[in-house]
Amino acid sequence: MKTVWIVQPYVPRYRIPLFEQLGAQLSTAGVELRVAAGAANDVQAERGDEVRPDWLVPMAWTRFGPAQISHARRLYRGADGVVFPHLGSNPELSAALIARTLGRGTPVGVWGHIKTYVDDPNPLDVAIERWQLHHADRVFAYTAGGARYASDAGVEPGKIVTLNNTVDTHQLKEAIEILDDREVLDFQSRYNLVPDRTIAYIGGLDESKRIDMLAETLDRLWELHPTVKLIVGGRGRSAGLLNRAEVRGQVIRLGYVDEKMKALIASTAQILVNPGRVGLLAVEALVMGLPVATTQWPYHAPEVEYLVEGETIHSSANDAESFLGLILELLHDQPPKAFRTTGKAPLMSDMVATFARGILAMLDR
Repeated sequence: MKTVWIVQPYVPRYRIPLFEQLGAQLSTAGVELRVAAGAANDVQAERGDEVRPDWLVPMAWTRFGPAQISHARRLYRGADGVVFPHLGSNPELSAALIARTLGRGTPVGVWGHIKTYVDDPNPLDVAIERWQLHHADRVFAYTAGGARYASDAGVEPGKIVTLNNTVDTHQLKEAIEILDDREVLDFQSRYNLVPDRTIAYIGGLDESKRIDMLAETLDRLWELHPTVKLIVGGRGRSAGLLNRAEVRGQVIRLGYVDEKMKALIASTAQILVNPGRVGLLAVEALVMGLPVATTQWPYHAPEVEYLVEGETIHSSANDAESFLGLILELLHDQPPKAFRTTGKAPLMSDMVATFARGILAMLDR
């Protein structure tokens, strides 16, 4: 049996279905999948989403300034393939690619954004990452935007795989379908929620989501419409910025929310708000049937490409006052929930099948 490794900085809870289903599918083709990961850094740890399943192989992952250095060579040495996150700041990845070009290394794939989405491009990083793209055996791009970037950079088309990065939404869909009216009414009564005056936030509460702008928006919303409430599902180091709004009863903080709670939120809230980075939230928003209100911020993650401006996502100018105006406009204009339509969310089964085909092709190359 062949062996392929995937190396990760850490494993968040939402990646478990991907790795388990991918491992099962590769096994049917005679390939064993091994996953190695470090530990969450401080910001990631405060989200509360790190998991350490029995099948995970722990490894060191050093962060030194901008450098992110994996230490997986001893694990994948002699394996039939390895897939790294696409990081110009990881010298181990570059060393593996150099060995590959010299004809004595393990086949190497890279996966991730591929294009710079969530930060300003660093010229040195960009140059290294473009070199990595050209020398990798396979480029696994999260979305079509990253795949186009690789193609425009001159990467051979046959080496590029578009994964359509997603989360497993099966349980969320099921939770929404089986939710009954009594459960919804109990939820609304417990938190004193009025559906047409309820908005929601789901995700990590950290700097990338611009919780400071959300708090500023809530202050102004309290002055104008104190009956509007925000349900917050998530944890993170910026959570304290919402304390003032929580004390005055404007914010209901639920901590980490499971699929059942997300279904209840979908039954009551009118919109999902996030002035900062929109990423995999896009997938759940499509399943929940809720439009996303955000800002014209240049650092959204690639999954925002799944949403259509003016339909499933609405963007204000990049300031709290404009964001507030958008929220109020959407609350006023939203049709009854029974008439809402949803876009098509990428399926985990499709992502797994595409990833597996790409890995098998990489091993056969």
